[in-house]
Amino acid sequence: MDGIHLVRERREQGNQLLGFSSRPFVLCGLPIRRPPPGQILYERRNGHFTLQVTGHPEFGLPFGQDRLVPIFLATLAVRQQSQTIRFRSAAEMLDSFGMAKGGKEYRRLVSAFERIFGATIFFGTESMKATARVVHRSRFNFMREARIWYNRDPDQSVLGEQFENVIVLSDEFYGEIAAHPIPTDMEAVKLLVAAPLSSISSCGSLTAALPH
Repeated sequence: MDGIHLVRERREQGNQLLGFSSRPFVLCGLPIRRPPPGQILYERRNGHFTLQVTGHPEFGLPFGQDRLVPIFLATLAVRQQSQTIRFRSAAEMLDSFGMAKGGKEYRRLVSAFERIFGATIFFGTESMKATARVVHRSRFNFMREARIWYNRDPDQSVLGEQFENVIVLSDEFYGEIAAHPIPTDMEAVKLLVAAPLSSISSCGSLTAALPH
């Protein structure tokens, strides 16, 4: 409750720490819980919008806190104004979302990147005009290329320059972020990270983190 009060207070004062999200995952979120074994297709509808996610046969569907990875990628892409984004260490992402650093957390982060990297996204909209039905479809992956280093020593958060992380976003994902960057309240996202799955489910998606 204290955290929620702080988020609302900062919104009213216009003193928010903003990140960015992408339109498909604000309108239709990723699965909250781990999908059943063998399930690699997830679909969500919201009015005229449809989101389908196909997971990698080896890594599976992204779910739960994996949704933080697209927010992190979109935020860096907007801040750096580049399709190729760079950051010094995996700990930077954990810090961004107020997550603990340690071997378990790093392994979880690597697994999240594998699921996000292997996922194919289908996003579509339908609308009716005065004389015709308009259908728009797009299919994309998040990343074209990724080189991620993580430090096995949790007490050393920054690795040397030779270990710089470099991610090249796909043309489609970067184009979506550049055209429709959705401001996201990072403090609110941190609250959802720390919340039980039942609490996150009751919010529906991370759209609850958006500033009003």
